[in-house]
Amino acid sequence: MAASRAAETPEQASNRLEEQRTRQAASRAAETPEQTTTRLEEQRTRQAASRAAETAEQTTIRNTDKLTRQAVSRAAETPEQTTTRLEEQRTRQAASRAAESSEQQQVRREEDRRRRSNSRASRWSFMDREAFQYDPTKNYDNHPQLYIGRMTEICSYCDALKWSGEAPDMCCSNGKVKLPSFGQPPEPLESLMSGTTTTSKHFLENIRNMWSIQSGTIWGYYKESLTEDILIQARRKNPGLVLNYIPDMFNQTLIILEDKALGMDGKDLKQLGLPSPQRTLGDRLTREIFRETSYDLNDLNKYISANEPLLLPDQRAAYNAILDRINRKAGGTGKTFVINLLLAKIRQESKIAIAVASSGIAATLLHGGRIAHSTLKLPLNLTQCEAPLCNISKGTGEAKVLQECKLIVWDECTMAHRQALEALDRTLQDLRGNGKLVGGAVLLLAGDFRQTLPVIPKGTMADELKACLKASYLWRHVHKLELKTNMRVHLQSDVAAGQFAQQLLSLGDGKIAADPTTGLITIPNNFCNIVDSIETLKTSVFPDIRRCFNDHKWLCERAILAPKNGSVNAINLQIQQQLPGVDVSYKSIDTVVDIDQAVQYPTEFLNSLEPPGMPPHSLVLKVGSPIMLLRILDAPRLCNGTRLCVKSLMPHVIEATILTGCAKGEDVFMPRIPMVPNDMPLEFKSLQFPVRLAFAMSINKAQGQSLKVAGINLGTPCFSHGQLYVACSRVGTGKNLYVFAPDGKTRNIVYQTALK
Repeated sequence: MAASRAAETPEQASNRLEEQRTRQAASRAAETPEQTTTRLEEQRTRQAASRAAETAEQTTIRNTDKLTRQAVSRAAETPEQTTTRLEEQRTRQAASRAAESSEQQQVRREEDRRRRSNSRASRWSFMDREAFQYDPTKNYDNHPQLYIGRMTEICSYCDALKWSGEAPDMCCSNGKVKLPSFGQPPEPLESLMSGTTTTSKHFLENIRNMWSIQSGTIWGYYKESLTEDILIQARRKNPGLVLNYIPDMFNQTLIILEDKALGMDGKDLKQLGLPSPQRTLGDRLTREIFRETSYDLNDLNKYISANEPLLLPDQRAAYNAILDRINRKAGGTGKTFVINLLLAKIRQESKIAIAVASSGIAATLLHGGRIAHSTLKLPLNLTQCEAPLCNISKGTGEAKVLQECKLIVWDECTMAHRQALEALDRTLQDLRGNGKLVGGAVLLLAGDFRQTLPVIPKGTMADELKACLKASYLWRHVHKLELKTNMRVHLQSDVAAGQFAQQLLSLGDGKIAADPTTGLITIPNNFCNIVDSIETLKTSVFPDIRRCFNDHKWLCERAILAPKNGSVNAINLQIQQQLPGVDVSYKSIDTVVDIDQAVQYPTEFLNSLEPPGMPPHSLVLKVGSPIMLLRILDAPRLCNGTRLCVKSLMPHVIEATILTGCAKGEDVFMPRIPMVPNDMPLEFKSLQFPVRLAFAMSINKAQGQSLKVAGINLGTPCFSHGQLYVACSRVGTGKNLYVFAPDGKTRNIVYQTALK
C-alpha cells in the first residue's frame, strides 16, 4: 500500500481521500448510539497507546501538524461556525472542571502556570541581544510587543503623562514626591511680560506683530520639516502606496500646533498669525484618503496642459458642463479621454475624484479606476433587497472618501443594475447628511445603451428593462451629454472607418431591416469579412499561430467572440491544440459548503457542474496560451477580465505575463483560490486557478476589450439586447472583422425601449 500511495499523483491522492471521507460519513451516519460509543472508546485506547510509544521528536511533529491543520480549519470557518465551536468548547470545559477533584484542580493550575511562563519567555526570544545589533532598516514600531503606543494616561497626583501599561507609582510614588514650582522670571522680563503697564503692553504688541508678519513665511518654509514625522508614519502604515506630502498632512500638523497653543496660552493659530486648521479633517489620514489624493501634481499639470487643447467641440462642451456643475456644487467617441482629463482636473486642485466602472477591463482604462462593486461595497443580492445600501459605515475611511469627494465617475453604467445606483444614492444621502440626490455630489454616468444591459439569469426582456438604469427614479434627474465625433475618422481621416462607424450605429439602433418570417438580418457585404466555416474563422483571426504565438503584442490584439460559453470553450481547446508543447491539466477540488449535504451531492456531481464565471473542473493549459482572469486578485493590475499569457506551469502556481491594462508586460504568479459561484441553488466551493483560456471569449466578457482583429462565431445567434453591437464594435474597421453566420444571416436583438 505504501508503494502504491507513493506512486499516486496529487489528483489521485485527492480523489482517494475524498472517496474515503464520503464512505466514512455514510458509515457513521448508519451507526447506532452503542456502536458510536464503542468506536470512540476503541479510538481513545488506540490513541493513548500510540502516544505512549512516541519519541519526543514524533510528539513535536504531531503537535506541529495538529496546529497547522487547526489554523487552516479555523481560517475557513464562518462567523457562525466559530461561535458554535467556542460555545461547545466552553460547555465541555465547564463540565470537565466541575468533575475535577481538588488534587486534579491543583495539578491543572500548576500546569497552566508553567505553560504561561514558557510562553512569555518564548515571546521575547526573537529579541535576544537585539539591543547590541540594532538594525535601522527594521521597522520596530510594527511589532506589538515593542510599540507601546502614545502617552495617554494622566497621573491623578502630579498630572504627568504615562503609558497605558506603566505602573501607577513610577512618576511621583502616588503623590509622595513633589517638585517645587517654577520661580518667577527675573526683572525686567517679568514686568515686560506682565501686560499691566503701558511699556509692557507695547512690548507684547510688538512681539505679536513681528510674529504675524513672519509667521506665514515661516510656515510656508518649514511646513514640510514639521510634517515629516506624519509622512513617515503614513508610509509605515501603507507600505504598498507611494506617498508624498498632501494638504491633509499639513492640516494634521496645524491641529497639533494649535492644540499646543491652546493648552499653553489659550490662543488659536489664527490669533498667532498662522493658517487655521480644518478641524473636521483631522481624522482623515486613512488609506482610503491617501489612495484618492496621492497623485503627483506635476504629472497632472502636464497631462492637463497637453490634452486640454485637444478636446473636440462636443467633448469640450461636456467637459465644461461637468466642471461647471462641480464648481457650482450642484448635485470610440473619446469618452475615456474626456473622463481621464476630468479626473486629472479635479485632482490637480487636491480634491477627491472617484473613478469606478461596472467591469474590471473598463476600470483599468481610467486613471485610479476600480470596480464599482468592490469599491462601493455594493451587496451581492441586489435584486433580493427592496432598498439596498452600500456596506459602508460612518466613520470609516471609505465613508470619509464619499463624504468629501467632488466627483464620482461610473463608467459602463448601462451594465449595472439600477438597484446598484439607487443603493449608492441612499448611501451618499446618509453619509453626507444631505437629502438631495446622491447627497449633493456630482455623479458622472458614462455608457452606451446600445450595449448589453444588466445580466438577469434566465430573465425575459421585461426583466432586463426593469433592471436597466432608465427604469430608475434617478433617470429623470440625469442631464444627458452626447459625444458624436468619431475619433478615428477625426484623427486619421479614415473614410472606411467612418462608414463602418455609421453601419455600427445602424446595427446598434436596430435600423437594419429583419426578415419578417425568420426575424434574421442579412449582414451587409461591405460591413465585414463573411467566412463560410468556423475553421476559416480560426485561421483568419489566428493565422500561422504556431509561429506567432510567442509575440505577446500579436496575441493580445485578437480574439474570437461568441454569444454562449459552449462555443467559446470548444474553440479555445481546438486552437490550443495547435500550439507546441505538452498539455498540463489542473483538477479543481469541489466541496459543498454545508457538510450535511455531502451525501446528497457527491464530488463527481460537483465536478460535472460548470457555472458561468467559474473555471472548468479540468483546466487544460499550455505554455504560451492566452488566459483571462475571472476574479479580482490585485486591482487595478489583476482585475476580472484581465488577459495574460502563460509563461510557466507549476504544480501549485501559474506564472503569466499580463497582456492588457495598466500593468501590461509584468510577470505575476497566480495561486489556486476558493471560489463560490453565484446564482446557483446549490452552494458549493471550488478550489481552482481563477482563469480560462482566452483565444475565444463570450461577447459579454468582451465588453470593454479593444481588439485589432476580431472574429465572431454566430453559429448560435445572439440572444440578448446589444450583443451583436458589442461584438462588432470591438474593432475600429470592418476589414479586421471576420464573421461566421450561416447564409450570412443572424439575429440582432435591440430593445427600442432602452434606446428612447
